[in-house]
Amino acid sequence: MKILNLIKSKISNKDKILILGFGKEGISTYKVIRKIFLFKKIFIADFNKKIETFFNKNFFDKNIVFFLGENYLKEISNFDIIFKSPGISLKNIKINEKKILTQTQLFFEIYKEKIIGITGTKGKSTTSQLTFNIFKKYFSDVLLVGNIGIPVFDVLNKITDKTIFIYELSSHQLEFVENSPKYSILLNIYKEHLDFYKSYLEYQNAKFNIFKFQKKFDFSIYYANNEIIKNRISNFIKAENKYSFTTENNFSKKNAYFKEKKIYLKINTELKKFETSDIKIPGIHNIKNVMASLIISKIFNIPYEIIKKEIKSFSGLPHRLEYFGRFNEISFYNDSISTIPESTMAAILSIKNVNSIIIGGMDRGIDHSNLINFLKNSKIENIIFIDETGEKIYSEMKQKFIKDKFLYMSDNLKKCVEIAFKKTKKNHNVLFSPGASSYNMFKNFEERGNVFKNIVKNNL
Repeated sequence: MKILNLIKSKISNKDKILILGFGKEGISTYKVIRKIFLFKKIFIADFNKKIETFFNKNFFDKNIVFFLGENYLKEISNFDIIFKSPGISLKNIKINEKKILTQTQLFFEIYKEKIIGITGTKGKSTTSQLTFNIFKKYFSDVLLVGNIGIPVFDVLNKITDKTIFIYELSSHQLEFVENSPKYSILLNIYKEHLDFYKSYLEYQNAKFNIFKFQKKFDFSIYYANNEIIKNRISNFIKAENKYSFTTENNFSKKNAYFKEKKIYLKINTELKKFETSDIKIPGIHNIKNVMASLIISKIFNIPYEIIKKEIKSFSGLPHRLEYFGRFNEISFYNDSISTIPESTMAAILSIKNVNSIIIGGMDRGIDHSNLINFLKNSKIENIIFIDETGEKIYSEMKQKFIKDKFLYMSDNLKKCVEIAFKKTKKNHNVLFSPGASSYNMFKNFEERGNVFKNIVKNNL
């Protein structure tokens, strides 16, 4: 297999090989390296001290050295090759970037011609899943990989000459690449991961890497009215095949646009119309996600009947404006994926009759002033706050004394839910859309969303 030969060529003459981060991707990297080199010494570095116990329970391998705990990055400059997992920041580490390898970087080198890469601060999982659903109904061999939770090294034994990859890409996966996918989609860029990068500009540049290394006859697809994309896209796009979409009124020369509750799709000279009433996933932001899937599907000449059928049947992913039940005559929506203010505002616009909202999470230095003004002008009566960003927003809104709002501060999610049950009007909605990261209270947004749902269901 080409990629195994590539990995072998990169590390065969290297003595000090580090796997940095031992989550899903780190584990799959270990398995592939060990498949190529049965006895080569491998080093593993991770903040989590329990990794060694986990490893010894699952793998019988004496040729492993661990660097665990707070100082796990201390020796990083001493290694010849570093297989970096996406979730680890090197912003405060001086390192020769030529030493860094990633699964994405290696995969692009071999398979870039067969990859549909999808990125964006928000919407990439939904767009990737919908695109995959459409493609797998038409093509015999399609794989969904990447940030959606499936490391590419985990699917190596499934790859054939016909495989098409739908590859969800985070900024972390794009940060060190030297190739771009032949088919690249950029949905949006907002302030996010400011704790991970040295600057917002550095985060933007990582996202734009999805276009940066494309060739003349590749395909670039992007949302035309995101401010960052609009202002910077010309610096990165090299492909002649450019496709844009918008939900704004300036739809001239756009390949997909939104008008009178319909999506219009124009590829070459053909114009097709889609009823947005057929889209189950709520919100204007999801109309944008659907537009991106429509464009790439038509570039691959998938019949409209298949595309329409899959869009109509797609009900979204967990933790993304997920309606999960009606309890005590109150409906509850789980939007735990919301980690930035823009996604919370989009959620509020998407769900009707929100009477109570739960907001807050880890503070990563993101400006919440627009969200505060948005909440102030919304029809939401009960705003329930939690954690660091919740406390900051609560303090600012309390000082402004907004008459028609009831503000509540809580120190845990269970109390937030109890307040929501007590204060929310019957036949109205409760929206959990934190607008902030989960990491100081939960493992990830999935755990946060599942905890929220369980609390609601057990609070009857």
